[in-house]
Amino acid sequence: MVSERASLPRFARRAEFIGDHGEFAVEVAPAWGAPLEPLVLAMFGDASTPQSAAVREIARRLEQRDEARRGVVSVMSSSRDEGKSTLTVQLAIALSESQRMRVLVIEAGASHPSLGRLLGFEPKQAGFLAHVARQQHGSREPLRIAALGATLHVIANASPDADDSLVCRSRQLPAAIASLRAIYDIVLIDGPATGMHPANARAIARSSDGVILAARAGVSRKSALHQAVDTIGTERLLGVVLCGTRSLD
Repeated sequence: MVSERASLPRFARRAEFIGDHGEFAVEVAPAWGAPLEPLVLAMFGDASTPQSAAVREIARRLEQRDEARRGVVSVMSSSRDEGKSTLTVQLAIALSESQRMRVLVIEAGASHPSLGRLLGFEPKQAGFLAHVARQQHGSREPLRIAALGATLHVIANASPDADDSLVCRSRQLPAAIASLRAIYDIVLIDGPATGMHPANARAIARSSDGVILAARAGVSRKSALHQAVDTIGTERLLGVVLCGTRSLD
């Protein structure tokens, strides 16, 4: 295992590590984020809404899981527009705000990238799956990570990925995720919609310690959710989060 978490670069530095999965390099550069989405903005500051309080409770439960079981958590949904990317960002902010945990967010369901928009910054790199694809062809360039703060780092896509099914089924994918798991306290993966990319969802779930399934009130279909659970596997499912509900207050 890599034992150099304390030496993870914070700004515009490159670090090379040798771990159980071979050599890998990361390059972290600062990025200025100015999120405009109300659901994301609600996670900042002292003001609390019922939705932000619920997200913080989920984050608290993740933080309390033992390290071996919380390292990599993927957020998926049965189809598009069910709130998984927003939920991923909200959880990342909640987990990083105490400054106790180093959090990395990876965009891996990137046929419709949205992390850059949600966090209010412009990604410069092709993204995580594109980096893994280049590794398959012998590339040794570092994985570029945007630092939105000392404890919140992001790998977002500048543009949609091409067909990534071969990448997700390759041995490089679990090795790359395991390498990042060795550096960060928790890795949150904004995964694919299971109904659109079931093979990718299964591959990413197998590389995760747990999966949260996002569903949207009035949108998600019961049959699609059952199929999503079958795709992910009940042994890795942490729970279902219902997004888009309104407070009765």
